[in-house]
Amino acid sequence: RRFSGDTNILFGGQKTWSFRYCAPVHKHIKPGNERVNCVITSGMFRSRLCVAAALATGYGAFQTQSSFTIGHSCAESAPSTAPATNTYKVDESSAKLKLVQVVFRHGARTPLSARKDFWAHDPVWDMCGDPPYQPVPIRVTSTTGELNPECPGNLKQRRKVLGEGQCFQGQLTFLGQQQAHEFGVWLRKRYVERLKFLPPTFHADRVRARTTNYDRTIQTLQGVLTGLFPPQQAAPAPAPPAQKQKPGPRAAASQQQQQQPPGPPTVIPVTTSSDLDEILYADTKSCPHLGTFMKMGEALSRESVRRDPDYGWARGELQRVLGLDDAFFLRQWPMTDVYDAMVSMKAHGKALPSGMSERLLLAVDRMATREFASVVAPSVRDELGQNVMRLSMGVLLHTIISNMESALSAPAASGGPTMMLYSGHDSTIMPLLAALGVDIAYWPPYLSNIIFELWELPPGAAGSGGQHVVRVLYNTHELQVPHCPPGSSPSMSMFREEVLGPFLLSHSDWGAACQVAVTHSGSLPQPKSVSSVVDEDE
Repeated sequence: RRFSGDTNILFGGQKTWSFRYCAPVHKHIKPGNERVNCVITSGMFRSRLCVAAALATGYGAFQTQSSFTIGHSCAESAPSTAPATNTYKVDESSAKLKLVQVVFRHGARTPLSARKDFWAHDPVWDMCGDPPYQPVPIRVTSTTGELNPECPGNLKQRRKVLGEGQCFQGQLTFLGQQQAHEFGVWLRKRYVERLKFLPPTFHADRVRARTTNYDRTIQTLQGVLTGLFPPQQAAPAPAPPAQKQKPGPRAAASQQQQQQPPGPPTVIPVTTSSDLDEILYADTKSCPHLGTFMKMGEALSRESVRRDPDYGWARGELQRVLGLDDAFFLRQWPMTDVYDAMVSMKAHGKALPSGMSERLLLAVDRMATREFASVVAPSVRDELGQNVMRLSMGVLLHTIISNMESALSAPAASGGPTMMLYSGHDSTIMPLLAALGVDIAYWPPYLSNIIFELWELPPGAAGSGGQHVVRVLYNTHELQVPHCPPGSSPSMSMFREEVLGPFLLSHSDWGAACQVAVTHSGSLPQPKSVSSVVDEDE
């Protein structure tokens, strides 16, 4: 359903045809070029079905090689002219928007790296503090009812001040606050002003907000809410007109109402959680099974990075530019450590170390992405990646689908929630992109966002009257979803069953799934025990 590759097909032993396939249902096979396209719509990988489809065209006997190479996602490799079932185009002027769910990464922040020597030449970090706008008030409560709960990881970062200045490790900066506010303004322009989907002011029964329990994600959510529902500014009361006689009771009441100061601003409720109940990032401490698979991913990520054709050159350049020794590249996620610091410095206009060229930055970005994504967002083309995805993001994906189902089942006049906001991290965005069939080549930037829109097509639309369709936006642009031609979106049932289906995991089933042992008879490669893998977190 989301695999693709090239297989050589020999026709009478005379000519090799390149046959790109996904699986399992072919739409057309078109000879005449070096490439024969097989377009799929659903199901799991079964190359024999594409073989059967080729036989059905009557092009003669052939043989297939059993090996294949992984290519792009099905949506990328499929010709856009091929028909597709259960996919539709959304006309915003006639379709009805039912639900919007927004998942976003925090805005720009200070580095998480502990290597202060990376910025020793420019040691001042003084771009943190109160936002340059008046934020809406929020009330943060945990899923267990605790008000303003503390997070050990967040407290640890607060204690680590970066060089000179008042900023601490991983702190949201003025730039990050502005990015959050601008994204909230974009949401307001789209869903309040243009689509008339949300009311102009906040209503607790219409909008729900959740965040991880870190200062940067809480403040990012607050900035987004401020842009989406700006605090109501009281217009100055007009001067009362000159009156020759005493105004009547109605006029007097009107003047008094105009002169009254505005009421207190609405406090917006926000939900957070402890690591145990977190759904916006993976927690291996509460899910040992996930930890085992992620340890496997770490080993694979090292191998993958070292196979990069630029690895030897980039490592040598980093040692020369940053003065790193060989031991640095033996620790956990060395390229990620460098990238995290450099991208933060560059975003905030700080001078980069002499010799840090654009070519080197791009190479570090690519290798850091591969290094980190191999663990938190591995390819879902194999069973290892599917298991990591299910155990790490399965509950969030299940929640997203459940919210859609609730929106469809609720009576029209019930006034249920119509927008869900989720404030998370790069480790939230990356796996969601992988689940949506995206090959992650470079790190998602600050304030990256994924929007899931649920639409109801109008009655009488050709073959689609009353159909519910899911459209996905990535960084405010429509994302091509697996199985869908460009410009089309999957039906709700197709999105649930075929796009996200293999990864869904309810919260009630998550605990049991996290304790499942890997057996010797299983199809997955046997992982090393966690204790036998060098732990480089320290």
